[in-house]
Amino acid sequence: MPQRLAIVIPTYNERENIRRLLLTLLELLPQARLFVVDDNSPDGTAKAVQEIALERSQVRLIWREQKFGLASAYLDAFARILPDPSIDYIATMDADLSHNPAELLELLRHAAEHDLVVGSRYVPGGAVLNWALWRRFISQFGNTYTRRVIGAPIFDLTAGFVVYTRELLAKILPEVEEREPYAYQTEMKYLSYKAGARIKEVPIIFRERASGKSKLKNRAIFEALFFPWYLRFFKQ
Repeated sequence: MPQRLAIVIPTYNERENIRRLLLTLLELLPQARLFVVDDNSPDGTAKAVQEIALERSQVRLIWREQKFGLASAYLDAFARILPDPSIDYIATMDADLSHNPAELLELLRHAAEHDLVVGSRYVPGGAVLNWALWRRFISQFGNTYTRRVIGAPIFDLTAGFVVYTRELLAKILPEVEEREPYAYQTEMKYLSYKAGARIKEVPIIFRERASGKSKLKNRAIFEALFFPWYLRFFKQ
C-alpha cells in the first residue's frame, strides 16, 4: 500500500460534505497528505477545511479568489505537488462523497504495479447509483463513443477517481490544457495511454451526491462530443 501519497480534492460549495470526507480519509490513510483546492466557495467550504488543517498538518488548503474550474484546480495542485520528491503517488477524487473513500484503498493496492489506476464505473463490478436514466445514458454513451474515436482501451475515460504515479504526471502534464471536466479527464487518460502507461481499471460504486448541487454544465456535454476528434487528429 503506497504511503507517500497526496490526494487532491477540488471544492466549490461543499461545506456539507468536505469535513466528513477529510476526517474519513485521515482515518483510512493517516500518512496521506490532503490538498483541498477551493475556488472561494460562498458557503464557507474553505473555513471548514482550515479548521481541520489547524489540527491536522496533513491537510492543506489551496484557496483561490474566484471560480477557475475543476481542471484548473487539479493543475494548480499538481504544480505544487510534483516538485516534492517525498510524494510518489497522486490521487484525485470528488468532494461530494460520490467517491467512496474506502474504495481508494483498493485503487492503491494496484498502484505499485501500474502508472494509472482508474476507479471505473463501467467495468464488471462497477455501477452508478441514484442517477437519472438520461444522465446514465449520456455518460455510458459518451464513454463508449470516445473510446472508439480515440482508440484508448479504457472504459471510464471521464472518471475522476484515479491514482497516478508522480513520474507519469510529470511526463504528461506539459501537454495538458485547461478544459471542461469531461474533456480534461479524457485528455489525461488518453495522454497516459499514448505515453505507454501501465493502466488498470478497478470497479467502483459511484453514488450521486447526498447533498449539494451537481455542477454538470451543458457546455461540458457539447465539448465532450467534439473533443475526442481533436485528440485523435491533433494529439498524436
